[in-house]
Amino acid sequence: PDFGPGLLSDMSVQNSSGLNDSSISAMDELRLELDQSELKQRELLSQVQQLGGEAGELRGVVVELQRQLDVSLAAQGNHQELQRNLEVLAESERALSRELDVLRGRETMREASYKDLQDMLAAAERKNEELMARLDGVLDEKGQRAASDFNSAQKIHELLNDLKEAEKGRIDAVAEGEERRRQAEQLAEKVRVKDEALKEAEVKMAAWMEKGEQLQTKAEKHRNVMDKLQGALAVREKETSNLQKQLQDLQHTLETMEQQAKVERKEMQEDKDELEKKLSGLEEQVQTLRTQLKAKESNLLSSTKRVQFLEKEMEKLKSDKQNMKETISELENNAKEQAKKIGEYKDSCANLKEENSKLLQTVNKNEETKKELLENKSSLESELAGLKASEKQLRAQIDDAKVTVDEREQRLREENRSQDEKLHKANMHLEESENSVRQLKLENKDLMEVQVTLKASLATMQEEIRNINSQIAELEKSLGAVRCNEANLTAQLKDKDSQLEDREKLCEELQGRVEELEGRERDLEVEKTKAERAFVKQTEMIKTLEAQRTAAEKVQLEQSSCHAKETHEMASKVTLLEDQLGLSMKEVSRLQEEVLDLRAKLHSAVEEKDKTQARLDVTEASCAELRTLTEELKKQAEEQNRLHVKELLLSSERVDAITLQLNQETSTCKKTSAELTSAQEELAELKAQNEKLVLENAETRDGLHRVNTEMAELGMTICKLTAEREQAREQWAAEAARIQELQQQGVKKTERLNASLVALHQENSSLREELQQTEKLSETVLELKELLDKTQGERDAVREEISAVKFQMSTE
Repeated sequence: PDFGPGLLSDMSVQNSSGLNDSSISAMDELRLELDQSELKQRELLSQVQQLGGEAGELRGVVVELQRQLDVSLAAQGNHQELQRNLEVLAESERALSRELDVLRGRETMREASYKDLQDMLAAAERKNEELMARLDGVLDEKGQRAASDFNSAQKIHELLNDLKEAEKGRIDAVAEGEERRRQAEQLAEKVRVKDEALKEAEVKMAAWMEKGEQLQTKAEKHRNVMDKLQGALAVREKETSNLQKQLQDLQHTLETMEQQAKVERKEMQEDKDELEKKLSGLEEQVQTLRTQLKAKESNLLSSTKRVQFLEKEMEKLKSDKQNMKETISELENNAKEQAKKIGEYKDSCANLKEENSKLLQTVNKNEETKKELLENKSSLESELAGLKASEKQLRAQIDDAKVTVDEREQRLREENRSQDEKLHKANMHLEESENSVRQLKLENKDLMEVQVTLKASLATMQEEIRNINSQIAELEKSLGAVRCNEANLTAQLKDKDSQLEDREKLCEELQGRVEELEGRERDLEVEKTKAERAFVKQTEMIKTLEAQRTAAEKVQLEQSSCHAKETHEMASKVTLLEDQLGLSMKEVSRLQEEVLDLRAKLHSAVEEKDKTQARLDVTEASCAELRTLTEELKKQAEEQNRLHVKELLLSSERVDAITLQLNQETSTCKKTSAELTSAQEELAELKAQNEKLVLENAETRDGLHRVNTEMAELGMTICKLTAEREQAREQWAAEAARIQELQQQGVKKTERLNASLVALHQENSSLREELQQTEKLSETVLELKELLDKTQGERDAVREEISAVKFQMSTE
């Protein structure tokens, strides 16, 4: 500075007594101490900042570990639920094993009874063979012995009765064997189904056990990491407590300095007011941006939740589609099986037609035999009339003739013998005709039983058709439900499309606002640079003013030491404020990064929208395919039902015709039985007819056996279908229970997410408060910068004065 000689001389006169070498050395020592204290303060502040950053990182790690702990606790809860499910499965497994043991015991008992029945059948067949051999022997002996015909006829009658009883026993044994075989097959199917259920339960048990072990290992790892981090946190908390104590000491010293700096702050309040107005406007803009960002975040969260819900519904639709495909495949298989059954029924109908033709032939043969028997009857009656006339003639001759008594007695004896032989033969013919009538009655009974079985088979076929119609109705109901779900999903998709469009509009508006704010930030930066330049100019002016004041302040050299201390403390404050400014700049950069993240989230939401639309298109196409398939299946089922109905009507008509023929045959048989009491001849022809009838009865019994086997196969197929239906119902119930469990888990997860959202809101509020504090600290930083500039100017002025004084001393 430019001082006049008068002033310098006055100053030298006033301060020549007070300045000496000791004061200069004391000033240098104070400056050294100030520099060292400043360095220590900076080091402490850097350590505090590092510890604060590490503490923040540790807090983040602790939060993450708490979340992981929550997840592990939830997993433990799931594990406990799994253990309970495993216990329930183990109990069900035990019950199934007990039932299996009981069923196996029943199977062994039934197998033993089946073997006994087979033995009984073999014995009955042996008896039949023996009886047939006896019959053949008796018939051969009868041809040789004509005198003992009456006794042989009785034996033949008894053997035939034994044969009938043995055949009845064999038929009953065959029916019981078939019933027991059906029961054994049903039990075997039940055992197989329960074995499969046990295997599936064992596989599920193993999977749940593996999951439980994995979750336990994860939980142990998380606990170990938490223990380690808690120890590190305790160490860091001790360090932070020590540093906080040091900071408190520094704060006390700063408070003393602030009290001294209040006087100098009053001069800079005008500049502060202007800057505060600008900062308040910026704060309002920042707050509006934050509110908009929060609204966007909430909207994005709701959209992500809805997208997840849609994805779950898509998965449900896929599962329903798979179930529909499975049901369609099952229906196709059932249709194929029914076609096979229809072919088998056609074959059985053809066989029945053949049997009916054979029966008609036998009826015709019976009618011919009846005619022959009537002719024989008329011939026998004529013979009896001739015999009566001959008897009358003989009696007349006995009365009239006078022949010797001995000759007459001999003639009478011969005539009596011949008549006795004729009567014996007539009685034999009558017995044989009665046996043939009985056999015909038995055949009629068998035919009636065949008719009853055919009616029962028709009833079973009608029940099967009704069951098929009920299944088709159930499929139509399921299709209606699927269509309702599709309509709901389309409505939801339309709502979500409209919501996404609204969000896109909001995002565009927010992007425009962000661009406007960026422009404002640029303008503020330009204004900031201008203000800094003005501030530099003001500092220069202040320096010039302080240089002018140095003349007056040279008298106050004694107070310069304390003033140097104050400048040192102010410098420490300035460093603190600069650090705070750096933190605020970091927060600004973080907000910019959040804006970029929000833009990326918007882009990802648009992409997810496109993906959901593509998935919905795929689901609509698959639903259309399912509709076409179901319509085709309905048409096929209706056609098959019509064919079944036609065939059933035809078979019923045929059965009615057969019943009428049988009734006619029974009426004719009754008439012939009344007429056959007078028949007395032609044993050989009746034997041949009996043999033919036996063969025909064997053929009809074979046909009945085939029909019974076919009916048993139909019963087995019906049992299989019912078992499959029960399995499908059980699977449906299990899936419904799983869906309920998943819904409960979803509710729990939503509650946890709500709690986490509340915690995040609290953290956001705390961060807002810290931002406000940092903004206030930025204002104080500016003030402290101004004070620092002032103190540096004063310091330079003091140094210049000292150099001037030293120069004067050297000149003197």
